[in-house]
Amino acid sequence: MSWIGSALALSLLGGLHCAGMCGGFAIITLSKAPKWRISKSFLLYTLGKTSSYAVAGAVFGGLGSVFHHYPLGSRVLAGMTGVALILIGLEMAGFPLFWSQKQPSATGWIRSTFSKVTQSLSPTNSYVMGLLNGLLPCGLLYAAFAGAASTGSAATGALFMAVFGIGTIPMLFLTAQLLSSISTSTRGKVIRLAGWSLVLFGTVWLYRGIAEILPMSH
Repeated sequence: MSWIGSALALSLLGGLHCAGMCGGFAIITLSKAPKWRISKSFLLYTLGKTSSYAVAGAVFGGLGSVFHHYPLGSRVLAGMTGVALILIGLEMAGFPLFWSQKQPSATGWIRSTFSKVTQSLSPTNSYVMGLLNGLLPCGLLYAAFAGAASTGSAATGALFMAVFGIGTIPMLFLTAQLLSSISTSTRGKVIRLAGWSLVLFGTVWLYRGIAEILPMSH
């Protein structure tokens, strides 16, 4: 159950980053819905995104299980997750250390498909949009994958990422509703605050790994 809490905390603390990356898709799926009403397209989009995350979580959780066969394996993964969280938190706080806005050319086919499915908000297209969203490069998503690997189980990794995906939904919805009424300055301040909170959260993960590695090294 502690993994569920960690996944939820990660998605809520990093929700503003997710909103910045995916908020445009949320706006599209809510474009025909009355203000403050959740549309069918939005639900299918978030379902597709969460499904994609869960499958990836199962893969990374399964890979992480290999590390758990070694005495320090799980702690190393916890430390790596902490480092990833700290880096993405620093990026949100205004220190872009490892993430670039330039997207790899390998994602070109994903973006091409995005442009096609967004032309019509059919139920199928909304779900496919969510599935493809889970394949786009994202620093916060990489940190979540590291967290899924730390669970050391394909099933728990899938659950970790599913909870992570569900946890991003409230911020996506709020972003779509409030984006036009919040000043750029205010958004920047809130994002920086969330970034430092994520740094703190990552430090806790890093400590969890180091605290048990050091005694075992003596």
